Amino acid sequence: MRFDIVSLAVGFAATASAQCVGNYFSFYNRADSAMSYQRLDPGLFPGTESPHLHSFDGGNGLSKSMDFATTQDSTCTTARVKTDKSLYWRPTLYYTNGSSFYRVPEMSTKIYYKYGDGNNWANVTAYPPGFNMIAGQPNRRADSENPAGVRWGCHEPDGSSNPIFANGFPKGFSTCKYGFASEVTYPSCWNGQSMDPKNPNAHMAYPNGNAGIGIENCPTTHRAARFPTLFIEYWWDVSSFKFGPNEAPWVLSNGDPTGYGFHADFVSSPSNHPLPPRLHHPN
Repeated sequence: MRFDIVSLAVGFAATASAQCVGNYFSFYNRADSAMSYQRLDPGLFPGTESPHLHSFDGGNGLSKSMDFATTQDSTCTTARVKTDKSLYWRPTLYYTNGSSFYRVPEMSTKIYYKYGDGNNWANVTAYPPGFNMIAGQPNRRADSENPAGVRWGCHEPDGSSNPIFANGFPKGFSTCKYGFASEVTYPSCWNGQSMDPKNPNAHMAYPNGNAGIGIENCPTTHRAARFPTLFIEYWWDVSSFKFGPNEAPWVLSNGDPTGYGFHADFVSSPSNHPLPPRLHHPN
């Protein structure tokens, strides 16, 4: 797949997140609802229904089991780059008043691909066809030293310019003027194996940032390849819900009332790599 380097280069930008540094390609920036809501999870529950609802974006070739061939069945995509037939999904977010549950509407979804460590460019490689990975741990219900790439934030809480962040659902506000967001950073170091639904985090690891750049920053157990860092912001509209600063009335569709169990999955198609592997810098 060939890309116009001029048109792609203008997509590079620094995100607004405090956790983001360096150059990104803004690969996906879409307002409004998800593409589809389904009780499917092709990563963790392939071939069957998922125990809970998920929100899907990307290509419409959605199936109980996903591989490269299935992604190519897509006839359209919600991505900015229309050749991208990759699939992105996460558990659906709900508001509860204690007796009923209401799906929280999305404001927008923003997906970024990062090509280095900080401001240093790395020799990242493209994802293999049909590559599958997950960020976050669905069964987590408490904070830890390793938040697994997940963070929540209220932007402009009660009119303040200082956002409130937490690894689980944050408190301390009753409105989020700019938006309520979940942020997901995917691991980018691969051990060469396929994802195991029974141990879905094992084949990927996060860079340790201790030595060099690129694959040198990966644990020695995960140096088969260094991929771009995939970073996603899911923005939610909580303006229609009433809650106080000491409340966090949110529940994920997997039954998690803490937010620590938020997670997001990804299945790639070859054309989803915004730059060919031979090009690592827009200049």
